[in-house]
Amino acid sequence: MIRKALLLLGLLLASGCASSPHPETHPETYPALVWSDEFDGDAPDASKWRAMIGTGPEEGYPEYWGNDEKQFYRAENALVRDGHLVIQISRETFGGMEYTSSRLTTGGLYAFTYGRVEARIKIPGGTGGLWPAFWLLPDGRPDEWQYGTWAAGGEIDIMECRSRLPGEISGAAHFGGQWPANVFESRAYHFPEGQSAADWHIYALEWFPDKLIWTVDGSEYFRLEDWHTIVNGRESGPPEPFDQPFCLILNGAVGGRFDGGREPGEDFTTAEIQVDWVRVYQ
Repeated sequence: MIRKALLLLGLLLASGCASSPHPETHPETYPALVWSDEFDGDAPDASKWRAMIGTGPEEGYPEYWGNDEKQFYRAENALVRDGHLVIQISRETFGGMEYTSSRLTTGGLYAFTYGRVEARIKIPGGTGGLWPAFWLLPDGRPDEWQYGTWAAGGEIDIMECRSRLPGEISGAAHFGGQWPANVFESRAYHFPEGQSAADWHIYALEWFPDKLIWTVDGSEYFRLEDWHTIVNGRESGPPEPFDQPFCLILNGAVGGRFDGGREPGEDFTTAEIQVDWVRVYQ
């Protein structure tokens, strides 16, 4: 309850009414804190996050989430512990899959257009075949997206990691036509010597009508100023398709095309993605 009260003070600061107990990292371009989760409870806040279930078709996506992923997503694999969201990736047979994990979305609960979104995240190291991600998709089911299904509707990956390469993460934007006419732009960020994705870092996206800027711990490493969508054979953008409400997603996939189908070794049992907080400024 005390930390909840402190969060309210932080929200008041965004409107100039009080002082914040949390360090603020946003630039002056987006000064107001409009949404956040500090994970102060004893479970994921159901008013902010919904657990996506299954292997894809249950949520309107292609089988295995369109990426040949190897996990079954369950609500039970997401918990709050010591003020952190924890996504547990485990080797266990469930729903016909050999791994379980969790995929949380704000879809249907919260979506936004333009702003700065950031999260402080710690990623599991020491094993391969895991695919932690913090990203944005259009709000709603894929068949409801304004510009059409993936990737005409757009996707923004704020942070993705190949767990076998803990020294780097990447950011990406997917756009263009519907698959297979989709295209993407991506850049990798390499951590300074002595650091890795297994440490706490702040991953952020600054989203404007005419540009997207990716940062790690406040350092810009990727800027995109040209993109488009194709609807009914007509190309338009920017700002389309990144001019519509997008929701937040946090998940931990296993295998999949992002790292060539690699899976954890035989000695893998479980790993955890930890999230300290998620914040949106406008």
